[in-house]
Amino acid sequence: MSPDESNWLDAQIIECGQCGQKLHWILHSGFYDEDFLYCSQCPKRVEVSRYDGNATRVRKLLPEPTKEGLKEWIQRYFSLIEESLAPCDCGGKFSYWAPRRCLRCAAILPQSDHNRDVWPPEGADENFDPERDVTSFPMHSLVKTGNIWRK
Repeated sequence: MSPDESNWLDAQIIECGQCGQKLHWILHSGFYDEDFLYCSQCPKRVEVSRYDGNATRVRKLLPEPTKEGLKEWIQRYFSLIEESLAPCDCGGKFSYWAPRRCLRCAAILPQSDHNRDVWPPEGADENFDPERDVTSFPMHSLVKTGNIWRK
């Protein structure tokens, strides 16, 4: 197996330019059945299942994507999803295109890429301190799971 095949999500360790926090930086897996939309103001995200009834209804509103129009279809799909989502607890809006933020200090990560996800480090030498995290709670709380849709 070549190195590219063993790291097909292009996993990297990056460092926040503001606070120095080390973070995991990976490509979003195409095999994952959820899309992540990130908050415009804090590091929180919402996960929208591709099987969610609201997501299915949005897809039914759109014409079938074509190879030539796929980029426009994706932009329209996420625009409609974003309009349907409830705001973040901090007051920000969830967006597929929102820049990724440091999980400790909430600074925008200069490496931001809408195809990548940011995760806390896992190794003991990577010093992630949830007590110093900008949101002051564990990683599972950085994911909005309930009441994600506007009423």
